[in-house]
Amino acid sequence: MDLLFLGKVLLRKLWILVSVPLIAAFAAYIFTMDMSDTYVSKAQLATGFTMNDQVQLTEEKFNGREADVKFSNLISSMNSGLSVNLTSYRLLLHDLDPKNVPYHRPDPSDFRATPEEIEKVRSIVARKLEKFSPLASNDPEFELVDEFLEAYDYGYEDIDERLTIERIPNTDFIEVYLAEDQPGLAALGANAFCEEFLRYNESLKSERSSESVEFLRDLVEKKHNELQRKLDTQKMFKANNNVFNLEGESGMKMGQLSVLDGQAATTRSDINRLELTIRQLSRDIAQLSGPVTSGSNQRILELHSMIREMNGRYITGGSNNRALLDSLNMLREELGMEQEKSTRIGPSVSTGYTVADLRNQLKEKEIELQVQKDALRMLESKIRAINYSFSGYANKEAQLSAIGQEVDLANQEYLQAQDKYNEAKNRQMSGNDLRLVLTATPPVDPEPGIRLIIIGLAAFTSLFFCIVAIVGIELMDGAIRTPEKFKRMVNLPLVGAINRIDSRNFNIRTYFNQQNGNEE
Repeated sequence: MDLLFLGKVLLRKLWILVSVPLIAAFAAYIFTMDMSDTYVSKAQLATGFTMNDQVQLTEEKFNGREADVKFSNLISSMNSGLSVNLTSYRLLLHDLDPKNVPYHRPDPSDFRATPEEIEKVRSIVARKLEKFSPLASNDPEFELVDEFLEAYDYGYEDIDERLTIERIPNTDFIEVYLAEDQPGLAALGANAFCEEFLRYNESLKSERSSESVEFLRDLVEKKHNELQRKLDTQKMFKANNNVFNLEGESGMKMGQLSVLDGQAATTRSDINRLELTIRQLSRDIAQLSGPVTSGSNQRILELHSMIREMNGRYITGGSNNRALLDSLNMLREELGMEQEKSTRIGPSVSTGYTVADLRNQLKEKEIELQVQKDALRMLESKIRAINYSFSGYANKEAQLSAIGQEVDLANQEYLQAQDKYNEAKNRQMSGNDLRLVLTATPPVDPEPGIRLIIIGLAAFTSLFFCIVAIVGIELMDGAIRTPEKFKRMVNLPLVGAINRIDSRNFNIRTYFNQQNGNEE
Protein backbone atom coordinates (compact mmCIF):
# COMPACT_ATOMS: atom_id res chain seq x y z
CA MET A 1 0.00 0.00 0.00
CA ASP A 2 1.56 3.27 -1.11
CA LEU A 3 1.55 6.47 0.84
CA LEU A 4 -0.61 8.27 -1.71
CA PHE A 5 -3.37 5.74 -1.29
CA LEU A 6 -3.11 6.04 2.52
CA GLY A 7 -3.30 9.80 2.19
CA LYS A 8 -6.48 9.52 0.13
CA VAL A 9 -7.96 7.11 2.67
CA LEU A 10 -7.15 9.45 5.58
CA LEU A 11 -8.57 12.36 3.58
CA ARG A 12 -11.83 10.48 3.04
CA LYS A 13 -11.91 9.79 6.85
CA LEU A 14 -11.10 13.37 7.76
CA TRP A 15 -14.40 13.86 9.56
CA ILE A 16 -13.41 11.04 11.95
CA LEU A 17 -9.92 12.49 12.51
CA VAL A 18 -11.43 15.84 13.42
CA SER A 19 -14.50 14.86 15.37
CA VAL A 20 -12.91 12.25 17.68
CA PRO A 21 -10.06 14.51 19.01
CA LEU A 22 -12.56 17.32 19.49
CA ILE A 23 -14.83 15.05 21.48
CA ALA A 24 -11.83 13.82 23.57
CA ALA A 25 -10.64 17.36 24.20
CA PHE A 26 -14.12 18.45 25.24
CA ALA A 27 -14.43 15.47 27.57
CA ALA A 28 -11.06 16.27 29.14
CA TYR A 29 -12.18 19.88 29.55
CA ILE A 30 -15.32 18.73 31.35
CA PHE A 31 -13.44 16.32 33.59
CA THR A 32 -10.82 18.93 34.60
CA MET A 33 -13.27 21.72 35.34
CA ASP A 34 -13.04 20.99 39.10
CA MET A 35 -9.24 20.74 39.09
CA SER A 36 -7.71 23.34 41.39
CA ASP A 37 -4.50 25.24 40.75
CA THR A 38 -1.25 23.65 41.90
CA TYR A 39 1.38 25.63 43.82
CA VAL A 40 4.91 24.29 44.14
CA SER A 41 7.25 25.49 46.88
CA LYS A 42 10.97 24.69 47.01
CA ALA A 43 13.39 24.26 49.92
CA GLN A 44 17.11 23.63 49.55
CA LEU A 45 19.52 21.62 51.71
CA ALA A 46 23.32 21.78 51.75
CA THR A 47 24.93 18.41 52.42
CA GLY A 48 28.63 19.23 52.86
CA PHE A 49 29.60 16.13 50.84
CA THR A 50 31.49 18.08 48.17
CA MET A 51 32.35 21.22 50.13
CA ASN A 52 32.35 22.34 53.73
CA ASP A 53 32.75 25.87 55.06
CA GLN A 54 32.88 24.80 58.69
CA VAL A 55 36.03 24.45 60.77
CA GLN A 56 37.58 21.06 60.06
CA LEU A 57 39.10 19.20 63.01
CA THR A 58 40.22 16.30 60.83
CA GLU A 59 41.84 16.29 57.39
CA GLU A 60 39.52 14.60 54.88
CA LYS A 61 40.15 14.64 51.13
CA PHE A 62 37.30 14.89 48.63
CA ASN A 63 36.28 11.63 46.96
CA GLY A 64 33.82 11.96 44.09
CA ARG A 65 32.72 8.34 44.11
CA GLU A 66 32.18 8.42 47.84
CA ALA A 67 30.24 11.68 47.53
CA ASP A 68 27.89 10.12 44.93
CA VAL A 69 27.24 7.18 47.23
CA LYS A 70 26.52 9.56 50.10
CA PHE A 71 24.06 11.53 47.95
CA SER A 72 22.28 8.31 46.94
CA ASN A 73 22.06 7.16 50.55
CA LEU A 74 20.79 10.55 51.70
CA ILE A 75 18.08 10.80 49.04
CA SER A 76 17.00 7.23 49.78
CA SER A 77 16.78 8.08 53.46
CA MET A 78 14.78 11.24 52.72
CA ASN A 79 12.33 9.20 50.63
CA SER A 80 11.73 6.85 53.54
CA GLY A 81 8.25 6.59 55.00
CA LEU A 82 9.15 8.07 58.38
CA SER A 83 10.00 11.52 57.01
CA VAL A 84 6.68 11.63 55.14
CA ASN A 85 4.85 10.50 58.30
CA LEU A 86 6.47 13.28 60.32
CA THR A 87 5.45 15.83 57.67
CA SER A 88 1.86 14.54 57.82
CA TYR A 89 1.91 14.96 61.60
CA ARG A 90 3.09 18.57 61.30
CA LEU A 91 0.45 19.51 58.75
CA LEU A 92 -2.34 17.82 60.69
CA LEU A 93 -1.29 19.51 63.94
CA HIS A 94 -1.33 22.85 62.14
CA ASP A 95 -4.91 22.41 60.93
CA LEU A 96 -6.12 20.99 64.26
CA ASP A 97 -4.67 23.88 66.24
CA PRO A 98 -7.51 26.33 66.98
CA LYS A 99 -5.02 29.23 66.85
CA ASN A 100 -4.25 28.58 63.18
CA VAL A 101 -6.34 28.97 60.06
CA PRO A 102 -6.58 25.46 58.59
CA TYR A 103 -5.55 24.92 55.01
CA HIS A 104 -7.85 21.90 54.57
CA ARG A 105 -11.32 21.36 55.97
CA PRO A 106 -12.92 17.91 55.75
CA ASP A 107 -16.32 17.54 54.12
CA PRO A 108 -18.91 17.64 56.93
CA SER A 109 -21.03 15.08 55.12
CA ASP A 110 -18.18 12.56 55.09
CA PHE A 111 -16.36 13.30 58.33
CA ARG A 112 -17.35 14.71 61.70
CA ALA A 113 -15.17 14.80 64.81
CA THR A 114 -15.93 15.75 68.39
CA PRO A 115 -13.65 18.14 70.33
CA GLU A 116 -12.58 15.22 72.51
CA GLU A 117 -11.50 13.22 69.47
CA ILE A 118 -9.64 16.23 68.06
CA GLU A 119 -7.77 16.76 71.34
CA LYS A 120 -6.97 13.06 71.59
CA VAL A 121 -5.59 12.96 68.04
CA ARG A 122 -3.52 16.08 68.70
CA SER A 123 -2.00 14.43 71.77
CA ILE A 124 -1.26 11.17 69.93
CA VAL A 125 0.25 12.89 66.88
CA ALA A 126 2.37 15.25 69.02
CA ARG A 127 3.75 12.28 70.97
CA LYS A 128 4.54 10.36 67.80
CA LEU A 129 6.16 13.45 66.28
CA GLU A 130 8.39 13.92 69.31
CA LYS A 131 9.44 10.26 69.44
CA PHE A 132 9.88 9.83 65.64
CA SER A 133 7.24 7.10 65.70
CA PRO A 134 5.69 6.11 62.33
CA LEU A 135 2.01 5.35 62.00
CA ALA A 136 1.90 1.55 61.97
CA SER A 137 -1.19 -0.55 61.31
CA ASN A 138 -0.71 -2.46 64.57
CA ASP A 139 -0.95 0.69 66.70
CA PRO A 140 -4.12 0.87 68.84
CA GLU A 141 -4.75 4.43 67.68
CA PHE A 142 -4.03 3.72 63.98
CA GLU A 143 -7.63 3.86 62.76
CA LEU A 144 -8.43 7.12 64.53
CA VAL A 145 -5.29 8.95 63.39
CA ASP A 146 -5.50 7.55 59.86
CA GLU A 147 -9.12 8.68 59.60
CA PHE A 148 -8.12 12.24 60.48
CA LEU A 149 -5.17 12.21 58.06
CA GLU A 150 -7.35 10.99 55.18
CA ALA A 151 -10.11 13.47 56.00
CA TYR A 152 -7.68 16.38 55.96
CA ASP A 153 -5.92 15.05 52.83
CA TYR A 154 -2.62 14.60 54.70
CA GLY A 155 -2.27 10.84 54.35
CA TYR A 156 0.99 9.14 53.48
CA GLU A 157 0.08 8.64 49.81
CA ASP A 158 -1.22 12.19 49.51
CA ILE A 159 2.05 13.72 50.72
CA ASP A 160 4.34 11.23 48.99
CA GLU A 161 2.86 11.68 45.51
CA ARG A 162 3.20 15.49 45.75
CA LEU A 163 6.75 15.40 47.12
CA THR A 164 9.84 15.50 44.90
CA ILE A 165 13.45 15.20 46.12
CA GLU A 166 16.38 15.59 43.75
CA ARG A 167 19.99 16.69 43.70
CA ILE A 168 21.01 19.73 41.69
CA PRO A 169 23.55 18.22 39.23
CA ASN A 170 27.22 18.84 39.99
CA THR A 171 26.44 20.77 43.17
CA ASP A 172 26.35 20.18 46.90
CA PHE A 173 22.63 20.95 47.21
CA ILE A 174 19.44 18.90 47.36
CA GLU A 175 16.11 20.48 46.48
CA VAL A 176 12.78 19.48 48.02
CA TYR A 177 9.62 20.33 46.06
CA LEU A 178 6.10 20.03 47.43
CA ALA A 179 3.03 20.63 45.27
CA GLU A 180 -0.17 21.67 47.07
CA ASP A 181 -3.44 23.37 46.29
CA GLN A 182 -2.55 26.41 48.42
CA PRO A 183 0.71 28.41 48.38
CA GLY A 184 1.02 28.63 52.17
CA LEU A 185 0.45 24.90 52.55
CA ALA A 186 3.14 24.13 49.94
CA ALA A 187 5.70 26.26 51.81
CA LEU A 188 4.69 24.89 55.21
CA GLY A 189 4.90 21.30 53.99
CA ALA A 190 8.30 21.72 52.31
CA ASN A 191 9.80 23.40 55.37
CA ALA A 192 8.20 20.88 57.71
CA PHE A 193 9.64 17.99 55.70
CA CYS A 194 13.16 19.47 55.76
CA GLU A 195 13.01 20.39 59.44
CA GLU A 196 11.73 17.01 60.55
CA PHE A 197 14.25 15.14 58.44
CA LEU A 198 17.09 17.27 59.80
CA ARG A 199 15.86 16.68 63.34
CA TYR A 200 15.59 12.93 62.79
CA ASN A 201 18.97 12.74 61.03
CA GLU A 202 20.61 14.75 63.82
CA SER A 203 19.06 12.40 66.38
CA LEU A 204 20.42 9.35 64.57
CA LYS A 205 23.91 10.83 64.21
CA SER A 206 23.94 11.99 67.82
CA GLU A 207 22.85 8.56 69.02
CA ARG A 208 25.43 6.74 66.91
CA SER A 209 28.22 9.15 67.79
CA SER A 210 27.26 9.06 71.47
CA GLU A 211 27.47 5.28 71.44
CA SER A 212 30.85 5.45 69.70
CA VAL A 213 32.18 8.10 72.09
CA GLU A 214 30.88 6.17 75.09
CA PHE A 215 32.55 2.98 73.87
CA LEU A 216 35.85 4.76 73.23
CA ARG A 217 35.69 6.50 76.61
CA ASP A 218 35.26 3.12 78.32
CA LEU A 219 38.13 1.76 76.22
CA VAL A 220 40.39 4.68 77.23
CA GLU A 221 39.54 4.12 80.90
CA LYS A 222 40.24 0.41 80.58
CA LYS A 223 43.61 1.01 78.89
CA HIS A 224 44.50 3.62 81.50
CA ASN A 225 43.77 1.15 84.30
CA GLU A 226 45.90 -1.50 82.60
CA LEU A 227 48.75 0.99 82.23
CA GLN A 228 48.46 1.98 85.88
CA ARG A 229 48.61 -1.68 86.96
CA LYS A 230 51.75 -2.20 84.88
CA LEU A 231 53.36 0.89 86.41
CA ASP A 232 52.45 -0.27 89.93
CA THR A 233 53.99 -3.67 89.19
CA GLN A 234 57.17 -1.97 88.00
CA LYS A 235 57.34 0.22 91.12
CA MET A 236 56.76 -2.75 93.45
CA PHE A 237 59.48 -4.78 91.73
CA LYS A 238 61.98 -1.93 92.10
CA ALA A 239 61.01 -1.37 95.73
CA ASN A 240 61.15 -5.06 96.67
CA ASN A 241 64.53 -5.52 95.02
CA ASN A 242 65.99 -2.15 96.03
CA VAL A 243 66.50 -1.37 92.38
CA PHE A 244 65.60 1.99 90.90
CA ASN A 245 68.25 2.37 88.20
CA LEU A 246 70.14 -0.77 87.27
CA GLU A 247 72.53 1.00 84.96
CA GLY A 248 73.33 3.75 87.45
CA GLU A 249 73.48 1.35 90.34
CA SER A 250 75.76 -1.00 88.42
CA GLY A 251 78.10 1.88 87.59
CA MET A 252 78.14 2.94 91.23
CA LYS A 253 78.96 -0.60 92.33
CA MET A 254 81.76 -0.78 89.80
CA GLY A 255 83.17 2.47 91.18
CA GLN A 256 82.94 1.17 94.73
CA LEU A 257 84.63 -2.06 93.71
CA SER A 258 87.48 -0.15 92.06
CA VAL A 259 88.00 1.98 95.18
CA LEU A 260 87.91 -1.06 97.47
CA ASP A 261 90.41 -2.93 95.29
CA GLY A 262 92.76 0.06 95.52
CA GLN A 263 92.34 0.27 99.29
CA ALA A 264 92.94 -3.49 99.63
CA ALA A 265 96.15 -3.25 97.57
CA THR A 266 97.39 -0.36 99.76
CA THR A 267 96.55 -2.30 102.91
CA ARG A 268 98.43 -5.37 101.70
CA SER A 269 101.44 -3.21 100.94
CA ASP A 270 101.25 -1.73 104.46
CA ILE A 271 100.99 -5.22 105.94
CA ASN A 272 104.10 -6.36 104.08
CA ARG A 273 105.93 -3.25 105.21
CA LEU A 274 104.90 -3.79 108.82
CA GLU A 275 105.89 -7.45 108.68
CA LEU A 276 109.35 -6.47 107.44
CA THR A 277 109.64 -3.78 110.10
CA ILE A 278 108.63 -6.25 112.80
CA ARG A 279 111.23 -8.72 111.60
CA GLN A 280 113.85 -5.99 111.55
CA LEU A 281 112.99 -4.96 115.11
CA SER A 282 113.13 -8.59 116.22
CA ARG A 283 116.58 -8.93 114.71
CA ASP A 284 117.72 -5.68 116.32
CA ILE A 285 116.51 -6.87 119.70
CA ALA A 286 118.27 -10.20 119.20
CA GLN A 287 121.39 -8.43 118.05
CA LEU A 288 121.50 -6.26 121.13
CA SER A 289 120.84 -9.21 123.33
CA GLY A 290 123.42 -11.69 121.84
CA PRO A 291 126.59 -12.12 119.76
CA VAL A 292 126.72 -10.02 116.67
CA THR A 293 128.68 -12.07 114.13
CA SER A 294 126.77 -15.29 114.27
CA GLY A 295 123.40 -13.50 114.23
CA SER A 296 124.36 -11.25 111.34
CA ASN A 297 125.62 -14.17 109.24
CA GLN A 298 122.51 -16.13 109.94
CA ARG A 299 120.35 -13.13 108.95
CA ILE A 300 122.25 -12.71 105.71
CA LEU A 301 121.59 -16.34 104.85
CA GLU A 302 117.86 -15.91 105.64
CA LEU A 303 117.66 -12.78 103.52
CA HIS A 304 119.35 -14.53 100.57
CA SER A 305 116.85 -17.37 100.87
CA MET A 306 113.85 -15.01 101.15
CA ILE A 307 115.02 -12.89 98.21
CA ARG A 308 115.41 -15.97 95.99
CA GLU A 309 111.97 -17.25 96.97
CA MET A 310 110.22 -13.86 96.58
CA ASN A 311 112.02 -13.15 93.31
CA GLY A 312 110.81 -16.47 91.93
CA ARG A 313 107.22 -15.64 92.97
CA TYR A 314 107.49 -12.19 91.39
CA ILE A 315 108.71 -13.58 88.08
CA THR A 316 106.18 -16.43 88.10
CA GLY A 317 103.30 -13.96 88.79
CA GLY A 318 104.07 -11.99 85.65
CA SER A 319 106.30 -9.32 87.24
CA ASN A 320 103.28 -7.01 87.79
CA ASN A 321 102.69 -7.39 91.53
CA ARG A 322 103.56 -3.99 92.96
CA ALA A 323 103.32 -5.03 96.60
CA LEU A 324 105.60 -8.04 96.03
CA LEU A 325 108.10 -5.82 94.22
CA ASP A 326 108.14 -3.37 97.14
CA SER A 327 108.77 -6.22 99.58
CA LEU A 328 111.53 -7.57 97.38
CA ASN A 329 113.21 -4.15 97.27
CA MET A 330 113.02 -3.85 101.05
CA LEU A 331 114.62 -7.28 101.48
CA ARG A 332 117.40 -6.30 99.14
CA GLU A 333 117.95 -3.10 101.11
CA GLU A 334 118.00 -5.07 104.32
CA LEU A 335 120.47 -7.57 102.81
CA GLY A 336 122.76 -4.71 101.87
CA MET A 337 122.54 -3.33 105.40
CA GLU A 338 123.27 -6.73 106.95
CA GLN A 339 126.22 -7.25 104.67
CA GLU A 340 127.53 -3.78 105.60
CA LYS A 341 127.05 -4.51 109.28
CA SER A 342 128.79 -7.82 109.02
CA THR A 343 131.94 -6.03 107.87
CA ARG A 344 131.98 -3.81 110.96
CA ILE A 345 132.72 -4.80 114.46
CA GLY A 346 130.13 -4.21 117.14
CA PRO A 347 126.34 -3.95 117.14
CA SER A 348 124.44 -2.61 114.05
CA VAL A 349 121.67 -0.90 115.97
CA SER A 350 121.79 2.87 116.03
CA THR A 351 123.12 4.36 119.17
CA GLY A 352 120.65 5.69 121.69
CA TYR A 353 118.18 2.76 121.32
CA THR A 354 117.91 0.24 124.12
CA VAL A 355 116.33 -3.17 124.02
CA ALA A 356 113.30 -1.79 125.86
CA ASP A 357 112.83 0.91 123.20
CA LEU A 358 113.03 -1.64 120.43
CA ARG A 359 110.54 -3.90 122.16
CA ASN A 360 108.08 -0.97 122.53
CA GLN A 361 108.43 -0.22 118.84
CA LEU A 362 107.95 -3.88 118.07
CA LYS A 363 104.73 -4.00 120.09
CA GLU A 364 103.36 -0.89 118.34
CA LYS A 365 104.14 -2.34 114.93
CA GLU A 366 102.50 -5.63 115.84
CA ILE A 367 99.34 -3.77 116.92
CA GLU A 368 99.39 -1.71 113.72
CA LEU A 369 99.89 -4.92 111.73
CA GLN A 370 96.84 -6.48 113.36
CA VAL A 371 94.78 -3.38 112.60
CA GLN A 372 95.81 -3.49 108.97
CA LYS A 373 94.98 -7.21 108.72
CA ASP A 374 91.50 -6.54 110.17
CA ALA A 375 91.01 -3.70 107.70
CA LEU A 376 92.09 -5.99 104.86
CA ARG A 377 89.59 -8.65 105.93
CA MET A 378 86.83 -6.04 106.03
CA LEU A 379 87.75 -4.77 102.56
CA GLU A 380 87.82 -8.29 101.14
CA SER A 381 84.40 -8.96 102.70
CA LYS A 382 82.97 -5.87 101.00
CA ILE A 383 84.55 -6.85 97.70
CA ARG A 384 82.99 -10.32 97.91
CA ALA A 385 79.59 -8.80 98.73
CA ILE A 386 79.75 -6.49 95.70
CA ASN A 387 80.85 -9.35 93.44
CA TYR A 388 77.98 -11.43 94.74
CA SER A 389 75.50 -8.62 94.10
CA PHE A 390 76.61 -8.54 90.44
CA SER A 391 75.41 -12.12 89.99
CA GLY A 392 71.77 -11.08 90.69
CA TYR A 393 71.82 -8.06 88.41
CA ALA A 394 71.39 -10.11 85.22
CA ASN A 395 68.20 -11.77 86.48
CA LYS A 396 66.81 -8.50 87.87
CA GLU A 397 67.64 -6.69 84.66
CA ALA A 398 65.84 -9.34 82.57
CA GLN A 399 62.73 -9.19 84.76
CA LEU A 400 62.73 -5.40 84.85
CA SER A 401 63.19 -5.27 81.06
CA ALA A 402 60.17 -7.55 80.53
CA ILE A 403 58.07 -5.42 82.87
CA GLY A 404 59.27 -2.28 81.05
CA GLN A 405 58.20 -3.73 77.69
CA GLU A 406 54.73 -4.46 79.09
CA VAL A 407 54.54 -0.89 80.39
CA ASP A 408 55.55 0.51 76.97
CA LEU A 409 52.96 -1.65 75.18
CA ALA A 410 50.21 -0.64 77.63
CA ASN A 411 51.18 3.02 77.24
CA GLN A 412 51.08 2.72 73.42
CA GLU A 413 47.61 1.11 73.52
CA TYR A 414 46.41 3.80 75.91
CA LEU A 415 47.66 6.59 73.62
CA GLN A 416 46.02 5.00 70.56
CA ALA A 417 42.70 4.68 72.39
CA GLN A 418 43.05 8.28 73.57
CA ASP A 419 43.62 9.49 69.98
CA LYS A 420 40.55 7.62 68.71
CA TYR A 421 38.45 9.00 71.55
CA ASN A 422 39.60 12.56 70.83
CA GLU A 423 38.86 12.12 67.11
CA ALA A 424 35.34 10.81 67.83
CA LYS A 425 34.77 13.63 70.30
CA ASN A 426 35.90 16.18 67.72
CA ARG A 427 33.56 14.70 65.12
CA GLN A 428 30.69 14.88 67.58
CA MET A 429 31.51 18.50 68.40
CA SER A 430 31.79 19.47 64.73
CA GLY A 431 28.05 18.83 64.30
CA ASN A 432 26.03 17.84 61.29
CA ASP A 433 27.00 19.26 57.88
CA LEU A 434 23.47 18.77 56.52
CA ARG A 435 21.59 22.05 56.94
CA LEU A 436 18.73 24.07 55.46
CA VAL A 437 20.11 26.89 53.31
CA LEU A 438 16.96 27.95 51.44
CA THR A 439 13.66 28.13 53.30
CA ALA A 440 10.56 27.45 51.23
CA THR A 441 8.30 30.46 50.67
CA PRO A 442 4.71 30.53 49.40
CA PRO A 443 4.77 30.77 45.59
CA VAL A 444 3.03 33.76 44.01
CA ASP A 445 1.65 32.04 40.90
CA PRO A 446 0.36 28.49 40.39
CA GLU A 447 2.10 26.03 38.15
CA PRO A 448 1.29 26.82 34.51
CA GLY A 449 -1.05 24.82 32.31
CA ILE A 450 -1.44 21.38 33.80
CA ARG A 451 -5.11 21.48 32.68
CA LEU A 452 -4.21 22.57 29.15
CA ILE A 453 -1.62 19.84 29.01
CA ILE A 454 -4.24 17.25 29.94
CA ILE A 455 -6.68 18.53 27.30
CA GLY A 456 -4.01 18.67 24.59
CA LEU A 457 -2.75 15.22 25.54
CA ALA A 458 -6.30 13.82 25.30
CA ALA A 459 -6.77 15.33 21.81
CA PHE A 460 -3.39 14.18 20.53
CA THR A 461 -3.82 10.67 21.93
CA SER A 462 -7.27 10.23 20.39
CA LEU A 463 -5.98 11.52 17.01
CA PHE A 464 -3.11 9.05 17.12
CA PHE A 465 -5.37 6.11 17.91
CA CYS A 466 -7.78 7.11 15.12
CA ILE A 467 -4.96 7.19 12.56
CA VAL A 468 -3.65 3.84 13.75
CA ALA A 469 -7.16 2.32 13.60
CA ILE A 470 -7.88 3.60 10.06
CA VAL A 471 -4.52 2.45 8.71
CA GLY A 472 -4.91 -0.92 10.38
CA ILE A 473 -8.37 -1.46 8.89
CA GLU A 474 -7.13 -0.57 5.41
CA LEU A 475 -4.20 -2.94 5.73
CA MET A 476 -6.48 -5.79 6.70
CA ASP A 477 -9.00 -5.04 3.87
CA GLY A 478 -8.58 -7.51 0.96
CA ALA A 479 -10.57 -5.59 -1.70
CA ILE A 480 -8.77 -4.65 -4.98
CA ARG A 481 -8.90 -0.89 -5.32
CA THR A 482 -5.68 -0.07 -7.23
CA PRO A 483 -3.96 -1.50 -10.33
CA GLU A 484 -0.82 -2.15 -8.36
CA LYS A 485 -2.71 -4.28 -5.85
CA PHE A 486 -4.35 -6.22 -8.74
CA LYS A 487 -0.91 -6.96 -10.27
CA ARG A 488 0.45 -8.20 -6.93
CA MET A 489 -2.54 -10.47 -6.30
CA VAL A 490 -3.04 -12.11 -9.78
CA ASN A 491 0.59 -11.85 -10.95
CA LEU A 492 -0.54 -11.02 -14.55
CA PRO A 493 0.11 -7.94 -16.75
CA LEU A 494 -2.71 -5.44 -16.74
CA VAL A 495 -3.91 -4.14 -20.13
CA GLY A 496 -5.57 -1.06 -18.71
CA ALA A 497 -7.79 0.33 -16.01
CA ILE A 498 -11.15 2.09 -16.15
CA ASN A 499 -12.14 4.38 -13.35
CA ARG A 500 -15.46 3.69 -11.72
CA ILE A 501 -17.86 6.57 -12.34
CA ASP A 502 -20.88 7.30 -10.26
CA SER A 503 -23.53 7.78 -12.95
CA ARG A 504 -25.89 9.43 -10.52
CA ASN A 505 -23.78 12.54 -10.35
CA PHE A 506 -22.06 12.38 -13.78
CA ASN A 507 -23.35 14.04 -17.01
CA ILE A 508 -21.32 12.62 -19.86
CA ARG A 509 -22.55 15.17 -22.42
CA THR A 510 -21.43 18.10 -20.29
CA TYR A 511 -18.04 16.50 -19.73
CA PHE A 512 -17.27 16.00 -23.46
CA ASN A 513 -18.70 19.34 -24.56
CA GLN A 514 -16.09 21.27 -22.55
CA GLN A 515 -14.22 23.86 -24.71
CA ASN A 516 -11.09 24.26 -22.56
CA GLY A 517 -8.67 22.86 -25.13
CA ASN A 518 -7.81 19.82 -23.01
CA GLU A 519 -7.57 16.76 -25.27
CA GLU A 520 -8.03 14.35 -22.36
